[in-house]
Amino acid sequence: MPYPSEHSVRVLGPNRFEPESFRRKNLKSGIDIIVGKLKGETTMTTQAYRFNVKQFTAAQARKWLTDNKIKFIEFEPASGEKTDSGVRRYDQIGRIGKIEFTPQGFLKTSGFFTRTGIFVYRNADGTERRELRLPEEVFKKDTIESLKSMPLTNDHPPEFVNPDNFNAYSVGYTGERIDRKKQGDEEYTDGDIIISQKQAMDDAQKGKDQLSVGYQVDLEFGPGTYKGQPYDAIQRNIKGNHLAICDSARGGPSLRLRFDQNDAIMVQNSGTNPLPTEQKMKITLDGQEYEVADSVGNAINAELKKHTDATEKLNAKIDDLKKKGEKYDELETEKKKLDTEIADLKKKLDSAEPDEKVQAKLDDKDAEIKKLKARNDELEKKETQRKLDSIIERAKKLLPEDHSFEKKDAITVMREAVAQNCDSDVSEKNDVYIEARFDLLCENTDADTELGGTIIKNRKDGSIDEAEKKRKDAETEKADNWKKPIDG
Repeated sequence: MPYPSEHSVRVLGPNRFEPESFRRKNLKSGIDIIVGKLKGETTMTTQAYRFNVKQFTAAQARKWLTDNKIKFIEFEPASGEKTDSGVRRYDQIGRIGKIEFTPQGFLKTSGFFTRTGIFVYRNADGTERRELRLPEEVFKKDTIESLKSMPLTNDHPPEFVNPDNFNAYSVGYTGERIDRKKQGDEEYTDGDIIISQKQAMDDAQKGKDQLSVGYQVDLEFGPGTYKGQPYDAIQRNIKGNHLAICDSARGGPSLRLRFDQNDAIMVQNSGTNPLPTEQKMKITLDGQEYEVADSVGNAINAELKKHTDATEKLNAKIDDLKKKGEKYDELETEKKKLDTEIADLKKKLDSAEPDEKVQAKLDDKDAEIKKLKARNDELEKKETQRKLDSIIERAKKLLPEDHSFEKKDAITVMREAVAQNCDSDVSEKNDVYIEARFDLLCENTDADTELGGTIIKNRKDGSIDEAEKKRKDAETEKADNWKKPIDG
């Protein structure tokens, strides 16, 4: 439990000491030590340090311990000392290095993940804070281990990566190699990167090469100086979560982030320059205009185009079917015209005395209509049967061999074939839609059928195969047998 007026530093656990042996002694101004006798020993040993908050901040107490090479097992800031645990940070440190390819075809490269020194961060509320990252924190074993096998993302996701969202965000991973390298006044962690997702590989090769690490830290507040530069807090217990590939020209890691109150992003140019924001575009859906990020808008427009192209193709098929039915519409128009003439003649008969000529003309028209109706009925019957036979032959390629076509009309056969070969439910679709889908399915089937290709070829050049020729010759001979003389 933290003390209200002093920072507590534990060197050894109290359970190792004789309970009644503890004493408190002043070491120097603002610093006391707790000493006691280890179990089984007679000499006094330091168990803990206490730092007065009026003379030492938590950061200053840690620095004094480091400068005096004192090892400890626990540091507990005073209860009045402000700290934040588990806050998120996003840094832009390095760029993708030389690109190579693995035997599996994945992209392999390397780069700096993080470094020591002072970082200026932009908080969620727009303020800035200078935070110190010490070498002992950056290169601590737990920190280094957290940078190995980190998920790689294409831009920062809106949340930290975890097992539930890994498949949605991950495009690769970091390697097991983490080296300590010095560049200028600071030290860096250098590691390998494997990019395994196609889009991210393409982006990296086209120049999207900014590396930005997303990680979690505990903040220890308290002003100080490091290499002559002031800071406001120290980062402790650094734990990497993911490494992002970013395009610095479009705002770097500021893209797509969802901030909590204490989360912050590193400021490349500290001062009054605001962080760049993500470029946006306007799209229209169902008559309503929306403003969205470029990446989201482009994805939505691409999907809409796919649906528009499919609809246009289906409409073209429907128009073709309508044209094929125009010749039957002509007969219907002629019939309606004759019906009108008959109705006019009947009106004349009703309003005048019977006239033999009018009656004769009416009889002729009735006879003509009966013939026309009979002809029309015969044509419709033949056309219906021809269409049914054709559709059944085409449907056989789409339905199981044992499928029954008995007592079924054309639209029923087409509907069964479409239902057999479509994933979606078509029971509520109208007949025009079913005919269009059936023709599309048949076209795809005929294109891959060698026999279909042969038939089409014969129709084009007017030729028929040898078997068909012999069949026709036999029919001709049979028809002419009556002309031959009978022997005897």
